[in-house]
Amino acid sequence: MYYKMKNIVDPRLLQPSICFEVESVNQVLGRYQWFGKELIKEIIAHECSLARELVFLKYPGSKDIWAFCNNRSISLGFQIDPDCEVIIVWRNEKDFIEYGVWSSNPVKEAMATISRIYNETT
Repeated sequence: MYYKMKNIVDPRLLQPSICFEVESVNQVLGRYQWFGKELIKEIIAHECSLARELVFLKYPGSKDIWAFCNNRSISLGFQIDPDCEVIIVWRNEKDFIEYGVWSSNPVKEAMATISRIYNETT
């Protein structure tokens, strides 16, 4: 069960000490060439409406990608960390799951979770 009062997904609110910068999906695709890069392409190809609602963030000096759905009725965000080789998908600050090198296919598994969460709420 997910509690609506705990649906904070914007990383700028979850981690206020980080000075995030907004970037476009084209900027993300142009700069990011590491672990999990296929996830962004999968979202664009298979969840077009979600892709249009995503806000992408970066922290200067970090390769990571942060993204969240900019729709108040959909509680969904994710982070791709190439250094740890992990994809974190969350619905709020306490409800998240990680996929990484221990997973058989972290991009496919993360995509399945993102699609399930998005389709449950649309």
